[in-house]
Amino acid sequence: MSSRTFRRDAAFVALLSLAAAYARWLKLSSLASDDPGMWLNQVARAVRGELPYRDFSWNYPPLSLFVMAGWDRLFGVTFEANQVAIDLLSLVAVALAYVLVRMLLPRALQLATVALLIAIGATALTKFTLFSLLTYSPSLLAGTIGLEIVLIGALLEVRGKSGLLLLAAGTLISAWSKPEPLLAAFGTLALLVVLDLRRWRRLGGLMVACGAVVGLGYGVVAYVVGWQALKDGVLGYGLATFACPWWPTGIGVLGAIAALGQGAFGATAISFRFREAMLATYGRWYRWMTWFGVPGLLVAIVYYVMITPFHPPLDARKLVMVGQTTLGSSQVLLPVMWVAILYWLFLLLRVMRTSREEREALVLLTAPVLMSTRSLFGTTLFPYTEVSAICYLFFIIVGPYLLWRFLGAAGLSRYAVIATATVCVAYVFLRIGGGYSILLSNSRYTALQTNSGAVRLLDDDGSAEIYRYVAAHTGPDDTVVELPYGGGIDFAAARKSPVFTTEFTQLRMPDRYQQQDLARILAHPPAFVVVDRAPNYGTTYGYKANMRCPCPRIVWEPDEPSWDPNVVNPIVPYIEGKYLPVLTLEYKMILGPR
Repeated sequence: MSSRTFRRDAAFVALLSLAAAYARWLKLSSLASDDPGMWLNQVARAVRGELPYRDFSWNYPPLSLFVMAGWDRLFGVTFEANQVAIDLLSLVAVALAYVLVRMLLPRALQLATVALLIAIGATALTKFTLFSLLTYSPSLLAGTIGLEIVLIGALLEVRGKSGLLLLAAGTLISAWSKPEPLLAAFGTLALLVVLDLRRWRRLGGLMVACGAVVGLGYGVVAYVVGWQALKDGVLGYGLATFACPWWPTGIGVLGAIAALGQGAFGATAISFRFREAMLATYGRWYRWMTWFGVPGLLVAIVYYVMITPFHPPLDARKLVMVGQTTLGSSQVLLPVMWVAILYWLFLLLRVMRTSREEREALVLLTAPVLMSTRSLFGTTLFPYTEVSAICYLFFIIVGPYLLWRFLGAAGLSRYAVIATATVCVAYVFLRIGGGYSILLSNSRYTALQTNSGAVRLLDDDGSAEIYRYVAAHTGPDDTVVELPYGGGIDFAAARKSPVFTTEFTQLRMPDRYQQQDLARILAHPPAFVVVDRAPNYGTTYGYKANMRCPCPRIVWEPDEPSWDPNVVNPIVPYIEGKYLPVLTLEYKMILGPR
């Protein structure tokens, strides 16, 4: 590719990124619920000098928190500053993705694949988001960036070039960002050792060195905050222990079959016109795939009807929601994930007999396949197979790559490019012009000016009124507690929270943290408490569903509760006895001292 062509393509990617950033600028669903308010408040607490794991809960490794806090120290603790930081991280993720697709795909597919990535990331709700404050944690972007760097370095190594510096940098970023990228980065390094045993000292030494540096980094943090506190935080305060997504359940296995059925039907439909060439290349494998395609699609339809909540009457808005569920990111990427898993296992079994192209495929697939173990047959929130958000970017690249290789191997090079590009572009238009377009428009967003800058709230869910009340009736030295999700109101009003726990649902916080929260409230009674209008103010001990790991039993879906209704956070009875409602909304209340 000429330098002029590269500059033109890079400019196109940059313009798409800027358009996405403009469309998602300062947009949040709410200040009083969901993950963004929580992590924004956690960043603000870090800026004030509080430490994660010791002074407030943080559910991930520390790198992204320190990066965001450092940025806010330079540019201010505002919505705008954090939006710019997320935009820059997103831009880095997109740029690295462009580097990857340039290494893997023909030019005619590169821009279509990057456009697909940006379209999905810019229209996502809290899962894998790009250019949006709605991400459930900056750790997701940091871990993604780290793994992209690892994959670029690994592909260079497979091609006989040196990628050691990239492998080292990417591994460290991955390991200090999220547990899944840590597993994927070291798994990729181990694979490289196996692929080239002649250089095992070089690559094995890199693994040992990276492991030592990662351990040293965690050791320093553990020395400051305490080993148990660090361990509790990185493991999600019990969130990672009550489910086992790798354990097969009936509905989980059915979801895997449905996903493979989707993939088989789609691949058959795209290639059936050239079935003679496909049979000549793949033989009985292609014949089995075509036989499975139609019944597999029927299984997929039945499966999605089963897991989609149909509540009559079905008005236009509910139909849009059903469409978003059926054509959402995870559902579209599930066939890619399960096909990738099977292909990865096939390549791994014949790892010493693979061609260079197959080794590249093996390297590309290893990271997302390893990270998929957290959602194979269920997650901590749902009993069915799902594509984990940390895997989205990689499967968005893997999907076009596998389809292009599947068709191209049969001698259909030109058709492979046309068909793959058509699929990518069609979903881009479906995504942007379909049920997700509301996220890019300003029509349903209400602008709000806060003590921490401007923000736009979706449909004004009442959190703007909560903010105005809190900001008007408190001062900078007053504290405010938010239950069950904490942070958005505190961040917007620039107020402090006295409690350690920043999320009072899903997690199984050890008793010592609950007692610590009570002691802190007793020492610094909050001026107001923002709560849900629900039993125990919406707080729960664990996720309120039957998601507990059934291992070693085989069941249709998890049948034991992942929460304990008998456990009530000790601050709840204290608040009930000391506070009364001063403002009541449809779903929320503000409580003030009696």
